[in-house]
Amino acid sequence: MDTILIELWTTALPVVVNLVGLVLTYLLAQASAWLQERIHNDRVQAVLARLDTEVNVAVAELNQTVVRGLKGTAAKAWTPDAAREIRDQAIEAIRMRLGPAALRVLDRELGGASATANLVIGRIEKAVGSTKPSSAGTAPAAPVGRE
Repeated sequence: MDTILIELWTTALPVVVNLVGLVLTYLLAQASAWLQERIHNDRVQAVLARLDTEVNVAVAELNQTVVRGLKGTAAKAWTPDAAREIRDQAIEAIRMRLGPAALRVLDRELGGASATANLVIGRIEKAVGSTKPSSAGTAPAAPVGRE
């Protein structure tokens, strides 16, 4: 009986060790994939949060410098072309502040530069819509259309 147990043990032990190794390898691969996905998601969330911050800063800066100046001079100065030009200035300021690495993350996640531009334009429009006129005499911020 002892020889049968010893023979069974010596035969089964390599199989059990291999199975344990396979299970551990699988678990480590799954943990690695989960960790990589988590890091990726955190990076995307950080870039989106930074995008919101940069959009709000750019809109506030342009509102203080350009928009108020245009609205204060004459009602005719505020045209759709002027709004588009200001929007383009905001886009360029945001792109410069975000930098190429963050833009690559957005491009990769959204499927290209045009989708990233549309996201930035949407965030700008949201920020412009949330700004309130500084006095009763100024008109509310006009939405800027997409080209």
